[in-house]
Amino acid sequence: PQTQPSLDMPETLWKSYIDFEIELGEVDRTRRLYRELLERTKHVKVWLSFAQFESGHGDSVAAVGVYKEAESHFKEVCHPGSKPLHCSTGTHKRA
Repeated sequence: PQTQPSLDMPETLWKSYIDFEIELGEVDRTRRLYRELLERTKHVKVWLSFAQFESGHGDSVAAVGVYKEAESHFKEVCHPGSKPLHCSTGTHKRA
């Protein structure tokens, strides 16, 4: 199976900003930042981090929703028979 490249520097900076907002307790702002980051990259680490954030903030329904969105994205960009969360570089943008 293909492996995903590590996050590049801009994505790492986004994650630091997200972590800062989490520390401040800015749940809604954190959600918006994750959504903005997912517009720029579909990296599996971002999807997983977002789902973990939702789960950790008492919203298991939202966490499941994020996992389903990720699965849907990876099904679109993967080859048939691939495992959805491991088959893509995650950097593919939808047209």
